[in-house]
Amino acid sequence: MAKEEIAVYYTKAKDYRMIPATGAWGGISPNGEVVFNIYVEQKAVPEKMILQVTEEGKAGKEKKIGGDDYVREMQVGIVLRPDIAYSIGQFLIKHAKNAGYIEQSIVDSKNGAKVVQ
Repeated sequence: MAKEEIAVYYTKAKDYRMIPATGAWGGISPNGEVVFNIYVEQKAVPEKMILQVTEEGKAGKEKKIGGDDYVREMQVGIVLRPDIAYSIGQFLIKHAKNAGYIEQSIVDSKNGAKVVQ
């Protein structure tokens, strides 16, 4: 007689870590896999700071050199079969909606295409 239920246990690998993300970038590999990088977008760190010295010999005004751009620091790269990428995409959409995200759709005035923001 076949079992009607099976138990699935969740464990964490010894190198498990929580990864912050503000976006992803990627595409399709030559092998047809979905490849993407999770990144955190942030203001660039200045190359250096110049501090004026006050008459009392203390640090005064700061002048930053560089750091006016934004950077996307890649956290991890992920390679998925298309079916798994689709399944994970559906999982994320479901949970984003459950968390209160509401899709706002607009119509592109140039070609009439529906765009989801």
